[in-house]
Amino acid sequence: TRMMTKEEIRGKYELETGKVIVETFAGKNPNDMPGVLVASHGPFAWGTSPMNAVHNAVVLEEVAFMAWHSLV
Repeated sequence: TRMMTKEEIRGKYELETGKVIVETFAGKNPNDMPGVLVASHGPFAWGTSPMNAVHNAVVLEEVAFMAWHSLV
């Protein structure tokens, strides 16, 4: 996602985080990409079941790990 503004962080943080996620997925199908990294916060993942959401979170973390190490 984009970086959150100071106003968003100081406001209703959880609500504003959700709004930034929704903004990021505007025009996209969230089922095609069942996870997102919120800038300066962390990962959020979802799925068709709790087990699937955990799987998607693990995949997201692994992809982020590989991307980070490709830069270092």
